[in-house]
Amino acid sequence: MKKIRILLSIFTLFALFVSCDKVEGPFIESIPIDTTDTNSNIVKRKTLILDFTGHRCIGCPRSHRAIDQIVASYGNKVIPVAIHTGFFAATTSSFPYDFRTNVGLFFGGDGATTSGYFEILETPAGAVNSLKKEDCTTNYASWSSLTAQFVNTNALLKIEITKNLSNSNQDVDVAVKTTALESLNKNLRLVVFVIEDSIISKQVDADADPQEIEHYEHKHVLRKALNGTWTTGSQIGDVLRSGTYNKDEAINRNFNFSLTGTDWNINYLHIVAFVFDNDTKEVLQVEEAGVWN
Repeated sequence: MKKIRILLSIFTLFALFVSCDKVEGPFIESIPIDTTDTNSNIVKRKTLILDFTGHRCIGCPRSHRAIDQIVASYGNKVIPVAIHTGFFAATTSSFPYDFRTNVGLFFGGDGATTSGYFEILETPAGAVNSLKKEDCTTNYASWSSLTAQFVNTNALLKIEITKNLSNSNQDVDVAVKTTALESLNKNLRLVVFVIEDSIISKQVDADADPQEIEHYEHKHVLRKALNGTWTTGSQIGDVLRSGTYNKDEAINRNFNFSLTGTDWNINYLHIVAFVFDNDTKEVLQVEEAGVWN
């Protein structure tokens, strides 16, 4: 009987223990997952939009507004460059300010004797993350959907831009560092531009009344290329790496330019650097940095 009482006592204690610590399903603990990316080596790809335009191009402000909407949607994931080129970029007595550059002439010609690298016959026209001639389109309404293809993809390269001002802020030294985020074997070239925002000058606009706008705000206007020959038949930019580019390998390039003799406003100047595959003409990454900040 004593043994029975002992066994009953043990059974009772066990039953009480189990009843106090009853576990209900599910039997796998649910732990919130932090989806924040803490891997500093993962860099999202940015999108370069080359916007070929002209201050006498009556339809070009429509492409400008399309770009404004894209930037409003994607922020600094999109980097536009406005290149004044072709017939409607030429100056006249009514449109005396000259936005043209040798780069613009190279890409889009003068609208009379040459149509340039992209063979641009009319503006507005543009290319999204591509330097392939057939990817340059006059359909600016398509630029948004083209941009959407890139905004959430990972980049193969990281680009870092640093600046140093001297000579009372008239001379600008620029350092561009590119780093491979994975091992690559490509024919890569680098292009470095100086662009300027908030240039107030005349523009014709088909949707305005009157159509000639005296104080139009011209944005992300190409001012200068810091590398490349930019003559007919030449290559775009300079060779960055042809062949093996090892993961985490960094390549540094240095450039400089002067504001002396220009009317450029340093507060609105930016450096734009991009790398493209010279075989496919695909822009792999682009970055932008303000000169002043």
